[in-house]
Order: sequence, then structure tokens, then C-alpha cells
Amino acid sequence: MDSPLSCNSLARRLHDRLPLIYLVVCIPFGLVYCFLVPPLLVPDEWAHFFRTVQISYGDVIGEKPEGGRPGGQVPQSLTTFLSDPRFTRRLTSKKAAAKKAEPAKEPAAISQMGFEEETTFHICPFVRYPPSSYLFGACAVRLGRAWKLDMVSIFYLARLFTFVPSAFMGWLALNWISSGRIFAFFTLSMPMTLSLFGSCSQDAALISFTALAVGFVQRFLPSTGSSPWLARPRALFWTSLLATAAVGAVAAGRPPYLPMVGIVPIFHLAATRRYRDASILAFVAVAVPLAWLWATRGLGSGNEFGSDHAGQVGFILAHPWQSLVVFFRSILHYVGSGSFLRHLVAERPNGGPLPPSIYTAAAVAFVVTFASDAWRSRNTAGLAARLTTAVLLCGTFFALLLAGYVYFTPVGEDTVRGIQGRYLTPILLALTLTLGGMCTRLTSSPSSRMHSVLGLGSASLAIGVIAMSNVTSAISIMRTFYYP
Repeated sequence: MDSPLSCNSLARRLHDRLPLIYLVVCIPFGLVYCFLVPPLLVPDEWAHFFRTVQISYGDVIGEKPEGGRPGGQVPQSLTTFLSDPRFTRRLTSKKAAAKKAEPAKEPAAISQMGFEEETTFHICPFVRYPPSSYLFGACAVRLGRAWKLDMVSIFYLARLFTFVPSAFMGWLALNWISSGRIFAFFTLSMPMTLSLFGSCSQDAALISFTALAVGFVQRFLPSTGSSPWLARPRALFWTSLLATAAVGAVAAGRPPYLPMVGIVPIFHLAATRRYRDASILAFVAVAVPLAWLWATRGLGSGNEFGSDHAGQVGFILAHPWQSLVVFFRSILHYVGSGSFLRHLVAERPNGGPLPPSIYTAAAVAFVVTFASDAWRSRNTAGLAARLTTAVLLCGTFFALLLAGYVYFTPVGEDTVRGIQGRYLTPILLALTLTLGGMCTRLTSSPSSRMHSVLGLGSASLAIGVIAMSNVTSAISIMRTFYYP
């Protein structure tokens, strides 16, 4: 076999084995993050674990006292766990710091921290998040209580129960994804993604369900019309309905992501041309999140971030062009400062910032892997569906900026606050839907040689950067929390 064909064959084999590489190499790193990152240090994990425990007791929606902030009834022992100095980095408020210091009390042994029957109302800003994002963790809490485990053991069990299905959905999605597989592999294997999978965070469900929806669209609803499932329209419709409802249920608690729930109906229409079925799917895509938002009306968390929501909305309406300038300036700031990239690659729970070389390599890998997949997938099939997807993703990103501008940014600020790189992970995964269908024909033409070299190089780059960043991140965890 000549050299070009050998290179082509090697590129194809490496591309086809990316799901296996994810399974045997990347998932162990996720387990490392699951058990080595101390409790409650993943972003907002205290509130996510609260929501997990709340759902395990059957409190699906929560409540909001008259004139108070939303929350729910949970065991008194949970509030003790959430405020334990051994498991949290929360800073003491100025009011509390001004009080006369009292002698520190010896904390209870970890083995003695268990769930008690006495309940209390506790504030939690995430009671509007749908239970679909926490079902696996809630099952772990119920199982741990039945086994009479201590609180910390139950917490890690909830992390494990969140990680296993999230990682499985990531692996299944990589098996189904053809266009953009290298880029999807890189996105699903980053330390930040794996650490969110190995936590009680709602982001684990949002990312993994998005990946699975992308894989479903490419595997069963290809824009080229080549799927054997198209010969079974009823089975395909009901499966599409389930996928649409699942994505809508997960995104319901995060309104900026709602435009993405229309992706499955769009590709169903592009693949089947069955307008009636697509209309039903579109109705479900809108109805499921709207039904949840209606059921949780009045549970807004209030102005807990100190920004003037009403004043900011008035400012946007009075100065729309100035607000757009702030949006574009914010994007340039986040990209230029590397803030988006740092949060995409490794969040704070991974032991803090990684060496600058890691982020440089990750930036190169992001660009190269996406460009490589775009080159490998170039065609014009399903162009309308892909353009519509691109519009939805741009709308989702704009909605994220708008939410940060209204809820986290003081009036008159020049930069949108509260936007982190991890919020972009679902958008990056869905971005692979804009690439098109895979080119599978192998020839010895110059174009094919470029195709194989680019595919082999980008896959090798992705694997190398992922291995380097995860090893460095694991070492950073050990040095930060265990061997400083």
C-alpha cells in the first residue's frame, strides 16, 4: 500500500476509535475529578447538591415565602454540611466579621455527619432548575440514606451517579457523531467538562444531553437522507419526540439555552420533509420548557447580585446601540484576555489556573480541530438546516450575554459580567451540526492526501493536548488540596 493510502487508512482508524479513546483514557480522569476535588468546590455545587437532596425528598418545585427568597424544606443537617468550613470556601460576610469572634468549635467527625429527620427552610437560587437535571444524583441520595451512609459519602455517591450517565452519554454521542467528531471529542474531554461531569452540577446534564442530541441528529436524522431509520417514519418520529422533550426538560431551567431545543425538529424536517411531524416536535420543543417555567412562576431568586434589573432593562431600551457596543466589547475582552479559554479548559476546582502553555495549546487545538472537521465535512447537503442551526446558536450566545447584562452587570458598566467559558460548551457541541456530512470516499488524489494528513494531524493534536491538560490538571489538584 502506498504512503497516501496508509496515511488515509491511519487517519480513518484514529477517527473511528475516538469514542474508544474517550472511554479508556478520558473517563478515568473524570473519576479522578469526581473523587479528588473536595466537596462543594465546583462552581455553585453547594446549591446544586441542595437541589439534588431536595428532589430526593420529593420536593420538585420548591417554595418562596412572602417577601422572601426561594428555597425549600431540607434536613437541618444538610445546612450544617453546606456551611462546614472543611468543605467550602465561602468568604465570611463583613457583618459577620464585625461580630466578636467566638472560640472555634470542634467540627463533628465526618463519619457522624448524617441526614436527620428535623427539617428547616433553606434559601437556594436553583429551585427553578428542573428535576430532570438531578434525577441520577437524587437516586444516589435516596440510596445512601437507605444504606445509612454519612453525609460526605452520600455526596460523593451523588457525584458518581451524575458522572456515570453523563460520561456514557458523551461516549454514545461520539459513536453517533460523524461530522465534527474530533472537535466534539476535544470539547467533551477537557478537564473542565470532565470535572463538571464528576460533580453535582446541573451543567453535567446540560452538556451531556446536548452531546446526545447532536449525536442523535447526525446518526438518525442526517441531512443527506441516508439513514435506514428514514424507512421507519413512526419509530423515528417517536424517538425524535423523546429527544425533543428531553432536551427541552433539561434546558427549561436555563432560559438562554431555549433556542437550542429547536434543533431536533429542524433536522427532522430536513431529513423527512414531514411538515406535520415537524410541527408537533416544534410544539413540544416550546411547550415543555414553557410549562415548567409556568409551574415555577414566582420563584425568581430576586436581586441577589446587587444589580438593578429593572434599571438595566430600561437602559437597554433607551440605549440599544450602546448596549450592542457593550456586547461586542465584552466578547473582545473575554477572548483577548483568555478568560473564555481558561474557563473552557480548566475551571477553578481543578486546582486553579494551569500553566500558560496548556491554554496556548488548547487554543491551537480548538482552531485546528474545528477547521479540520469543517474541511472533512464540506458539502452543500442540508445547507438550510445548518444555516438555521447557526442562527439558533448565535441567538443562544446573544441570550447568554443578555442574561449576564441584566442579572449580573450594574447599569452603565462597559463589560458584561457573569459570563464564563463553561456556558459555551453546549453551543460548541451543537456547532458541529453546521459542518454537514462526512466525506467517506478514499482516493489518492491531492485533495484526499490533504484530507488524511489534516485529519490525522488534528486528531493527534487533540489527543495530545487533552492528555497533557488532564495530567497537569490532576497534578494541580493534588498540589492544591493534598500536597501544597
